[in-house]
Amino acid sequence: MGANANARRPFRFAALLTLTTLVAACSSGTTAGRSEGTAGPGGSVVAMPAGQRPRIVPIADAAPASGTKGDWAGPVPGSNAYLAVVSDGAQVVAYLCDSDKTAVWFRGDVGAGGDTPTILTSDGGRQLQVQLAADRASAVVTSDDGATAVDLPAVSGQPVLHRAEGDAGDTRVTAGWVTLPDGSQRGSLILSTATTSTLSTAPTLSGSNVTVSVVNQTLDLQPNPISSGAPVGAPRTNEPFEWVMVTLGDSYGSGEGAPLTPGQFSADGSLPGGATKEVWSKIEAPSSNVEACHRSDRSAGYLVPDDIRKEFPDVKIIARSFACSGAVVDNLIDTPYAGADGDVDFSVPPQLTTLQKWLVGTDTAVPYGASKPKIDLLYMNIGGNDVGFGPIVATCITGSCDTDAAVQQSLADGLQALPSHYVKLAGALSGLSVTKADGTRVSVVPAVKVISQAPDPLRDQAGVLCNGPTADRMKGEQLKELVTAEADWAEREVVAKLNAAIGTAANAHGWVLVGTIADAYRTHGVCSSSPWINNIADALKAQGRDIRLDFWSGLGANLIGLRLSAGMVHPNADGFRGTATEVTKVVRPQFVRRWTPPTPTGLREAAVTVNGNFEVRWNDVAANDARVELEESPLRNGAFVDPVVATLPSNTQRADVPISGAYTARFRVRACGPAKGEVLCSPWSAPFVGSNQAPLGPTLTKVSPGGAGAVFFQFSDASGPTKPGGPASIVAVLRADGQTTRQFVIRGPGGNATQAAGLNFPLGTWQVAIKACNIAACSGESARLPVTVT
Repeated sequence: MGANANARRPFRFAALLTLTTLVAACSSGTTAGRSEGTAGPGGSVVAMPAGQRPRIVPIADAAPASGTKGDWAGPVPGSNAYLAVVSDGAQVVAYLCDSDKTAVWFRGDVGAGGDTPTILTSDGGRQLQVQLAADRASAVVTSDDGATAVDLPAVSGQPVLHRAEGDAGDTRVTAGWVTLPDGSQRGSLILSTATTSTLSTAPTLSGSNVTVSVVNQTLDLQPNPISSGAPVGAPRTNEPFEWVMVTLGDSYGSGEGAPLTPGQFSADGSLPGGATKEVWSKIEAPSSNVEACHRSDRSAGYLVPDDIRKEFPDVKIIARSFACSGAVVDNLIDTPYAGADGDVDFSVPPQLTTLQKWLVGTDTAVPYGASKPKIDLLYMNIGGNDVGFGPIVATCITGSCDTDAAVQQSLADGLQALPSHYVKLAGALSGLSVTKADGTRVSVVPAVKVISQAPDPLRDQAGVLCNGPTADRMKGEQLKELVTAEADWAEREVVAKLNAAIGTAANAHGWVLVGTIADAYRTHGVCSSSPWINNIADALKAQGRDIRLDFWSGLGANLIGLRLSAGMVHPNADGFRGTATEVTKVVRPQFVRRWTPPTPTGLREAAVTVNGNFEVRWNDVAANDARVELEESPLRNGAFVDPVVATLPSNTQRADVPISGAYTARFRVRACGPAKGEVLCSPWSAPFVGSNQAPLGPTLTKVSPGGAGAVFFQFSDASGPTKPGGPASIVAVLRADGQTTRQFVIRGPGGNATQAAGLNFPLGTWQVAIKACNIAACSGESARLPVTVT
C-alpha cells in the first residue's frame, strides 16, 4: 500500500464538475448479464454492412424482478429535502423534494448490486446514484454546490412515495409526496405547459383526494402510492379515447334562426293548415328545453364537434349543448327563466343545473355516454342579452336606437354590470362538481373554457354599413327603419363594446377567446347579397311569429301588430357554419394538445451482449398514446443514415434490437395519440446512441491533486456520438502496489468535456489510469500517472 494509505476520510461516491453528471461506474471485469469488452484503445470495429439492419421487436413489460426490492426514505443532510427510493426488483423510482424549490422524479433499471450502483435519470437529464440493500440504501445527490451522501433506512408497512397527475387546461400538473415513518412530509406540484415549468408546494396529503387551484381552476387529484409491491416501472394505464365538449350560452350559441328543418310558415309568420312547424334538433330527444331554447343541430356547439369527429374518428366525441335563446349570464348559473319561444310558457332550469344532471345520467334527453363525468372543453357564447340586445333591435326598427335615451342608459348599465356577471360565472365554473349515484362528489371543472365574441350583422357584401331604405333585403320589411346612422351606432356602441368586454373577461378568467367572429361576418350582414344573418322574412318563413313580447323589456306595446320572429337578425345556417369554422380554428388546437402524448423519457440502452443483441428502454409517461414509434439510424462511415421508424404498441417501454456483429445506431422515441400520421405525435426524444461495442479508449494527459481529497484530470477522449461504442463515461482507476483499489466516475456519458474532477479520494500516493465505459463494456486503460492525495 502507498504511504498513509490507512488515513482515509469516510468514502463517498465521486462528485463531478458543475457541468457533468454521475453515471454508473464500469468495472474492468465482466458484470452480471454483460460481457467484457474486447476493443481497447485504437481497436477496430466493423460496422454492419450497408443494406442490413436489425428488426426492432417490442418486449412485454413482464420481466421477472431480479434485483433488490424495497422502499427507502429519509432526509437529505444540509437541506430541507426528503428523498424516497422504491424498487420492485427490476426498476427503480425516486423522488427528491423540498416542497418549494426542488422536485425531481428519477427512474432507472436496478443495477447488479454490490459495488455497482444503480443510476437513475430525470426527465431533464439529471442523475441520481443509489446503492440498494435490504435494510438500507445509500445515494449521492448532486447539485451545483457539490455532492451529498444520503443514508436511507428501509421502510415497511406504509408507502413512502405518492404521485398524482391531472390536467388544468393547457397545464399538466404532476404532484409528488415523500412521507417518512414519523409522518413528516414534503410535497410539490410541478406545473408544466408546452413552454414553461413552475413549482409550488403541494397541499398536505391526508386522504384519497387532494384539491389544488391551478390557472383559475379547481383540480381534484387522486394520489397513488408507489411501492415495491407493484411494478414501479409499469406503463401507465391508458384512459378511454373520448372527448366531451359542452356548450352554454344564449341565442348565438343555441342556433336561434337556423332550425335543423325550417318550418312551412306563410310570409306573415302564420302556419297554414297541414303545414309543419320547424324541427330544431335530431341529436336531442324532443323536450321542453329544446323547443323553448330554440336549440339547433346547426349551431356551433354541434358543428364544431362534427368537424373534430371527421378528422379524428378514433376518438369518441361526445357533445351536448345547453345554450338557450334569450339567456343572460344568471340563467347559466342559478336563475331559471321562461325561454325564448312566445308560443308556449316554459320554465327552463339554469343551464349548469341541467348540465350536472346530464353528467350523472339523470337527464335522459341525451345519454351522456362517457366513462366518467368530465368536461374536456366548455364553449360559451353569452353576454348579448345582458346588455339588452333584444330591446336595442326592437328600438332600431320602431324608433331611433342611436338617440333613444332609455336605450342608451340601459346599454350603459348593462355594459357596466357585465364584468361582475362574468366574475360570478367564472366562480361557478371553478367549483363545478357532481354527486355520483354512489354518493361520491367529483369535480367536473372544464379542462378548457372557450368563449366567442359576437358577430357583426350590419354590413353588406362590400363591407359597407347597412341602410334599410335602400338595401334590397331590408326595404321590403320592417328592417327598412334601420338606417345607416343607427347601424353605425349599434356597431360602435353595442357590438364593439360587448366584444371588448368579452375579451377582457376571457383574459381575466383564463378563457380561450374566439375573437374573429365579427370580422368573419363583416361582408355577410343582414343586407348582404351573401347573407349569414336572417332578415325578418327569412325568420318568419322558417320559424313563424314566435317572439316573446314580454322578453323585450316593456317594448311589447310598440311591437303589437308587427310581423316579427325570434330568428330575425340572427345567423342562418350559413352563418352558424361560418361561426363554427372560426370556433373550430380555436378548439382544434385544444383537442390536439389534449390528445398529443408527452414525449417518453429516459431513452437508454440495456442488457447488451458484445457483438450481439441489445435492448433499448424508455419510460412510459403517457396515458393517452395509441402507439409508440422508435426511430433507428445506423452508423455508417462516421454518419447516422437511413432512419427507419418501427411502430410499437401503446405503452411499450422496451424493444429488442437483434444483432449479429458489431452495430452502433442512434435512436429516438416518441408517443402518438389516436390518429393516423403525425398530427397527434409528441416531439421526438433527445437522441440516444446505442452500441454493442466497447468505446474507444481515452488518453490521460495530466492528473494533479486539488487538496481536501480532490483530484483533477485532463485527458483526450476518443469516444463520441459518432464513434463506435460512444458516447461513454470516463472512469478513473486508482491503484496501489499494482492492485485496483477504487474506481471513480469522473464524467458522465455523452459529455464532451476533457477535464473533470473526483472528490473524496483516499489519502495517499496512487497510480491513476482512466478508461471509457458504456453499458456493453469498457475500453482498455490509459497509461498510468502518479498522484499524491492530501
